[in-house]
Amino acid sequence: MIQPREMTTCLIRCALLFLATSCAGSAPAGEPTEDRAPAFTPAEEGVLYGLGAMLGGQFDSYRLSEAEAQEVARGFVDGVRGDREAKAAASEVGTKFPIFEKERLLEVGLVEEEAGRPFYEAAAKEPGAVRYESGLIMMVLEEGVGESPDTFDWVVVSFTGMLRDGTVVESAPPENPVRPRLGETLPCWQEALRMSAPGARLRLVCPPALAHKYWGAGISIPPGAVMVYDLHLIDTTPGEDPSK
Repeated sequence: MIQPREMTTCLIRCALLFLATSCAGSAPAGEPTEDRAPAFTPAEEGVLYGLGAMLGGQFDSYRLSEAEAQEVARGFVDGVRGDREAKAAASEVGTKFPIFEKERLLEVGLVEEEAGRPFYEAAAKEPGAVRYESGLIMMVLEEGVGESPDTFDWVVVSFTGMLRDGTVVESAPPENPVRPRLGETLPCWQEALRMSAPGARLRLVCPPALAHKYWGAGISIPPGAVMVYDLHLIDTTPGEDPSK
């Protein structure tokens, strides 16, 4: 399954750390380097541009405006040059960024949640769909046989996870299923699989609160996304409460 937003946050903080160390290592404070004409080969140009694109991609979920993106680029360039202002800003960003991140992702997530509402409501009207009090929408495509798993049981699941536009953003094929404890999966998975038995095939439509909330996951799942999961509960294994 896709790693939670903390992984993306870690990558972004590594990029910010790169800026901070660039400030310290590229030139003495207060002595920015002079502008130079590009002196790299076409191959180097591709690598350097790709590095910038990779770092920029980590900020996709923040929906930066053109002006905000340019400000990030300005800080990057000044950091590489060892600019005194950049060094001071980089030393403070570690405490300021978590606040910015929380506020921006919530803002983006609320917009995405509202945009996904028509899709979510339409899914609840599909033949065979049941909307539960939690907000989970579930369609049983094939019934299973046997006992349903509980929180500490291990489950073997193949799945496909999609955004509301049908884009596949995560999956585990039958030949390489995931094998987590049920209680370690998404809230919508937990609710659905507790009502299912081995062999069951389900389609879930999960509102943000039961999926990746307002953090999103990785760089593929935006904050506030309505998620669609096709699940096949292949097997279950009894588990024990690890705290006992």
